[in-house]
Amino acid sequence: NTLLHAACEEGYLRIVSLLETNPRNAGINLNAPNRNGNTPLHLAFLNERFRLVKWLVSHERVDVNLQNNDGNTLLHLASEKGDLEIVKLLSNQDGINLTKPNNHQNYPLHLASQNGHINIVRWLLTQESVKAELGDADN
Repeated sequence: NTLLHAACEEGYLRIVSLLETNPRNAGINLNAPNRNGNTPLHLAFLNERFRLVKWLVSHERVDVNLQNNDGNTLLHLASEKGDLEIVKLLSNQDGINLTKPNNHQNYPLHLASQNGHINIVRWLLTQESVKAELGDADN
């Protein structure tokens, strides 16, 4: 992990902001994956650093559609965990892909359903691009 990854794991928003704005770090990659393919955004969410997650999601240089080594985007993780607030936040982002499968051919809708998160299933089904007919690896 880089310094940026460590700061995101611990939720140090001020340090992340400093790294991003410091001229000596011009061009710091806010999307850089670690060896597990987790980006700073993945790490902030996995460590429940929700203030930092919201900051990163709103940042123009952060790609919310990046997948980790398992093929999971932040939307997959939030759908699986049952975090409706983050799912809604992501759904409102320009360019969000609500129907990208992970490496197991599971869509965010499947992960929410498999884990009993009816509120997320209900929300995702209100989104135009999400169809209940999406098949998983087992169809």
